[in-house]
Amino acid sequence: MKLNILDFLTLDPTDSNFIDLTQTTFIYDNGNSKIQFFPYVVQREDEMRLWSISKKIYQTENEMDFLMELNSITMPFNVSEGDVLFYCDLTNRGKFKPQEVNIQSTLLRLIDLNKKKQVDPARQRYLDDINTKLPPAFNEVQYNPIKINNGTITIGQGIFDQ
Repeated sequence: MKLNILDFLTLDPTDSNFIDLTQTTFIYDNGNSKIQFFPYVVQREDEMRLWSISKKIYQTENEMDFLMELNSITMPFNVSEGDVLFYCDLTNRGKFKPQEVNIQSTLLRLIDLNKKKQVDPARQRYLDDINTKLPPAFNEVQYNPIKINNGTITIGQGIFDQ
């Protein structure tokens, strides 16, 4: 089979039958301006240290959140050796502002104010059963479940007594 390689795709230098998909092959176009992305391969000393990568790329740790947003990283500790992160010039940072979120509408989607407390009928029968006692830490009336009588130690006596 013959593959027609597009001019913007790069062949893997170690094997010409593969395309290197880690290289940037797109440019973000936001109207009149184009943003170029650059790859950064995470080194061993940068594992789980996104702040360190931010310091290397932007000379400040303060751009860690921007790198997380740009690369869709939800947990900064999930950055491992060999991962490829993309970054761009900070002059383009304003074009990546997160969408404004209405907190009230988000809360209403997550919280059901009309939610009724659900009761497990089997659990309720268990709690209502007068023949069942809970361990002493949960009973209203405390009792000692360990008894010593004439050198004999009895543990748990009385737990299931009426």
